[in-house]
Amino acid sequence: GLNWVAAARLRAQGIDPSTLVMEHESAEAALKRAQEEVKRAEAASAAIEAQQRQLRVEEFLEADRRQRQAELEQELAAKAARKAKAAAAREAKASAASAAAAAAAATTAAKMAKSAKAKSG
Repeated sequence: GLNWVAAARLRAQGIDPSTLVMEHESAEAALKRAQEEVKRAEAASAAIEAQQRQLRVEEFLEADRRQRQAELEQELAAKAARKAKAAAAREAKASAASAAAAAAAATTAAKMAKSAKAKSG
């Protein structure tokens, strides 16, 4: 540490230079520890921020995935509805056709019965 002139001055004021040097060194060590503590705290804070960002990204991706899933399900439901509608229309046409055929058959039978009656009459 101290040069001998400074040490002599301190002794003249009743201060032990070696104590002063030790106090100075321990203060420096304490400062170093505090700086390391700050660095650790900053690193921890940065890590937490990075984790939070990652979580926000994951939440966004999950929400996006859910939305796409919902859209897909909606599309599938719409397709199914269209298929069902088409099937119902085909069925209605078929039953209308069979009803028409039945009506035609009934008409033909009535005509035949009429002409049979007329012949036998």
